[in-house]
Amino acid sequence: MMRVSPPPPCSRPSKLPSATRQRTGSLLLVLAGAVGLAAELALTEHWHDRWQYIPFALCLLISTASVVCLVRPGSAATRMARVVAVLTVIGACVGVGQHLWANATFTAEIRPSYTLSQLIIPAFTGASPALAPGALGLFGAWLWLIAPCPSER
Repeated sequence: MMRVSPPPPCSRPSKLPSATRQRTGSLLLVLAGAVGLAAELALTEHWHDRWQYIPFALCLLISTASVVCLVRPGSAATRMARVVAVLTVIGACVGVGQHLWANATFTAEIRPSYTLSQLIIPAFTGASPALAPGALGLFGAWLWLIAPCPSER
């Protein structure tokens, strides 16, 4: 019978505990997602109405909260991240509503004979991506989940 030897250990084991590495990686992913979403908003010229500036502000808040949690973890950073997370989720829900309303209103203008039930599908499939603001909400929810800093546990 042949014996299988265990794999060799990593050449440079991390000095950080596994949970800290996962939290750091998650915060970096949230930061990258928020920056990427802001870039996408800029590339699509998402600034023609005052409501359209809100996602830029929320991306900035998420990025700031992520950096603060990475650089200065603690209870103050956790509180700030959670406030930002709640604001972001609320803002994302408003954004989904705005996009659905814009699509439904446009369809009702070009097809005045449509009933309310006939506007549902066009509201989700119109020019304004109805679920795109949900990505912002997901980043906010993710920030809430990873915000607890190790010093609080």
